[in-house]
Amino acid sequence: MQTLEPAKQASLDGQPKAIYGSDDRKDTYAVQDANLRRWAAATCVLIPSSTVQLQPDGTYDLKTKPWTRTIKVESPGVITTYYGVVPCLGEPFATQPIVDLGESQGLCTAFLVMPDVVMTAGHCVEDVADLADKRFVFGFEMEDANTAVTKFAADRVYTGVELLGRTRNNELDYAIIRLDRTVMVEGIVPLEMRSEGELAEGTTVGVVGHPSALPQKISFGENTRVTGVGRFAFVANLDTYGGNSGSPVINADTGQVEGILVEGQNDFIFDPPPRWCFYSDRYLDSECGETVLKITAIPELSELVSLAPSIIEQPISQAAVQSGSQLILRVRANGTAPMSYQWQLHGTDKPGANEASFIIPTATIADAGSYRVMVSNSRGSVISSASEVSIASGGVSTFGNSSP
Repeated sequence: MQTLEPAKQASLDGQPKAIYGSDDRKDTYAVQDANLRRWAAATCVLIPSSTVQLQPDGTYDLKTKPWTRTIKVESPGVITTYYGVVPCLGEPFATQPIVDLGESQGLCTAFLVMPDVVMTAGHCVEDVADLADKRFVFGFEMEDANTAVTKFAADRVYTGVELLGRTRNNELDYAIIRLDRTVMVEGIVPLEMRSEGELAEGTTVGVVGHPSALPQKISFGENTRVTGVGRFAFVANLDTYGGNSGSPVINADTGQVEGILVEGQNDFIFDPPPRWCFYSDRYLDSECGETVLKITAIPELSELVSLAPSIIEQPISQAAVQSGSQLILRVRANGTAPMSYQWQLHGTDKPGANEASFIIPTATIADAGSYRVMVSNSRGSVISSASEVSIASGGVSTFGNSSP
């Protein structure tokens, strides 16, 4: 048993990295594609409750630490454990913090499929009692190259209260979890899932999650494809690690969730003395692959897909609408009919504004401001992103007050 100091990265001397082909993982802040960012916003880290601490001001602090690993090396008749092993020089994201799990078993990734329901891998949650010791946190990511987001508003942190479905066997590995309340954060909307048809080999896919307890990573590569399809699962050359269990695997063309990441190849290789470090294992794009449970193999899927309301086209902001002219705001949503709509101005319901399109025949200065729409059906609700409207009168644009 040996403890290593995590202060410095060790030398790698050109050792390979642990990925399929090129490393496609990117930090959220470095991704500009609006669809990728939207899918990432709906993905959260699933962690022990001990890793997030409620503060007097109502926010939560996430416990993090420098990235190190505990390595067990087996030799004939003995297992040697090394603590505090650092990433080798050149290992991607080596200077970023990881969630400080303490003595806990580990963490997973989950994703929003309804306004108050998430999905993850079945091996990430044992039962309802286990849910009480878990937290679902949206937004653990790098703010920039040097700063991780570790403080969260209360509307970013959730607890699971009900298992709507869970199976873990040789064929299926999933959990469907109802949260303690609806996720109402602007920009976080449930992911759309494939509900029918068969996934084809060669389909381009990607993944979002928390590899190795790191801040969120988005991984969509030009050569990341489905390489094999079975009855319950498929295989793809995804750049994923421990911590990605439960991650949504998304069709890069349709934006639909094709499956849940459940299993993969070995993540890291221990580089023994004199380096004392670990580096990512590496495979060719054509080699092996990560195992993904097909979303269409989940028995409860039809109920979730048929009931979940989701916004597929957000209302658009409008600048300098001329006073006296017509103002039109529109939203497009998917979900089981009937669906109801309620438009709001500065968070206050607008009487009679209950259609997918909100029309003001003759706009005035009083109509300027921040609009949102709540879309609901028998199963739940989702709120749109804000549409900022300014009204121009006499050459001057008015954006409205920040309160009703």
